[in-house]
Amino acid sequence: MQLRISFKDIFPDETPKAKFEEYLVGIEKSILLRVATDLISKGNHQISLEKWFDSSAKTMRDNFIYADIELRFSKFAMKNQEMGFINRISSLRFFEYLLPMEDNNSVSILSNFQQKLQIFQAYLWLNEQQNENEKKFIESIKKSSFFANKSTFLILPTQQFGQNYNDPYLPAFLLGQNFHSYYINNYEFRDVLYAQIVKACELFQFLESRQDLKLYLTKFLENTKSKTWEDYLRKFLPLIRHKNEFKSALLVIEEADIREFIADFVLQADDTDTDKDFRAIRAKPIFKDLKKENTYHIVFELFLLEKMYSVMFFTLKDIDKQLLKTGEAVKLNRKGEEEPFKSFYGSEFVEKWLLYKMLENIFSNLDFKFEKGNNLTFEGEPDFYALQGENVYLFECKDTLVNAEVKHSYDFLEIEKEIKKKLYWKQGKTKQGEIKEESKAIRQLLNNAERILSNFKEFKFDKEDKKIYPIVVVDSQSINSLGVNSLLRHWFDEELTALKKAKPDLKWQNVRPIVLVDMDTFILYQTALANGSLVLHQLLDKYIEFTTLNVEEYKMGGKELLEQHYLDVVKPFSFFMQERYSNFITLDKLKEYGKLLFTDDDNV
Repeated sequence: MQLRISFKDIFPDETPKAKFEEYLVGIEKSILLRVATDLISKGNHQISLEKWFDSSAKTMRDNFIYADIELRFSKFAMKNQEMGFINRISSLRFFEYLLPMEDNNSVSILSNFQQKLQIFQAYLWLNEQQNENEKKFIESIKKSSFFANKSTFLILPTQQFGQNYNDPYLPAFLLGQNFHSYYINNYEFRDVLYAQIVKACELFQFLESRQDLKLYLTKFLENTKSKTWEDYLRKFLPLIRHKNEFKSALLVIEEADIREFIADFVLQADDTDTDKDFRAIRAKPIFKDLKKENTYHIVFELFLLEKMYSVMFFTLKDIDKQLLKTGEAVKLNRKGEEEPFKSFYGSEFVEKWLLYKMLENIFSNLDFKFEKGNNLTFEGEPDFYALQGENVYLFECKDTLVNAEVKHSYDFLEIEKEIKKKLYWKQGKTKQGEIKEESKAIRQLLNNAERILSNFKEFKFDKEDKKIYPIVVVDSQSINSLGVNSLLRHWFDEELTALKKAKPDLKWQNVRPIVLVDMDTFILYQTALANGSLVLHQLLDKYIEFTTLNVEEYKMGGKELLEQHYLDVVKPFSFFMQERYSNFITLDKLKEYGKLLFTDDDNV
């Protein structure tokens, strides 16, 4: 865990300025924008003070200031070995704050050292805001039922993790500290690109296949000035650049038609929405160079990648609103649902098209029996189940797109409530208007596990001594963070304990702990799972063992090993796979999609 250096740590005798932009007076905006995008590209990779200031101190005053900063930096480092000041959230905030600033300085009027100093101070000012938010989060943990009940999810044996970490709250603290930023900080470019291409192609084919959605596709193509969806992706893919040297990528676009195509991707001076989830940058992840003709900068490669698929839902949602006004929208039950198009998209595309297709690809090549949820006729059916030998996999696919206010709230109670509502249970109403609890993934999976243990006839297989694997599948990465699977497992275990007491005759020991798996993981590893190179139940068992707290075993290996174990138990399944099995990812499926987009004559 890396401690974030803040303004007070390095400048304890200075009063922070009231506004971020006050630190940047006298510095050319084009310089600031380039610095910001380079910092975003660095992610959480640290650079030394020496490299930051780069021998720019020329006067006695400059050298005195630099020496003082270096001394305080060293003192902080002595107390906290894992520390740094660069982090992607502050870097994105830095860029976001720059957008509305006027460029009053066509040429910077400050010395090189003074510019670097003021940018450094502005950056630490942003870190200060994050640190203050995390203090609020620790206070919110103390108000939770986990704290009051001394829950095993929350309370860990005493072990120091640095002066700013109160380790008894470690699982919950890591959840809160990372919930808004885990994917932003821990993505793999290749994996995201692969998954986004696959999901984008599948979504376009889904829209094309449905008569009631063809108008949505037509509107999208009109808006993006594309002839077909293949044409759209052919123009989009060359925009993607990846640079390993932590520098922002440049696009030099001479073709007028491509400049017209990317116009909606390019930030304008009036794009000043500084919401908590970087909505403006996600929508338009490119900016035009203020000085060079036909030259553009990619603000953040992940946000550009996500324009291919992840942002498409919001685009289609906007088209749905437009078509509602003209009476041309897809026919849905729009009265009973809070967000009817979102529910339709999750059910019809994410579950019944994308999930079914991925799981069928995996299970069709082996000695599996499987059934899709829409072929099951009983109430409360799983979204998908598969059987191989003694192993039964139960799948529930859920919408987990998290509200930005909650995502960045730094409030454990709010985050807990949001996850519970999406994956455990939420309050609903009967047709008569009475309040009732509506079961979500955890309870639904346990209900069907109980049916299998009770020899429920609608599951058409021999149910004797089957090992049951409950799996929650999510398409959005917004909930795939440190600590979330730990929280689900805690709730799952509580429900399971109650069921064991209520129905002790059933073989509850055959029910394995719940695992949260993101859709991208199935996409990336579908070939290895389909050909038997990887076996799903073995992966799940290894992950369950990896994320099971075992203090007695690990403390024998010393403090460092135990500390690492505490951090491992909260990791998501996707991270576990990335660390151990990334060499099993193959591009053969990607080649299939490539054939849809490009001919042999295309230079790609």
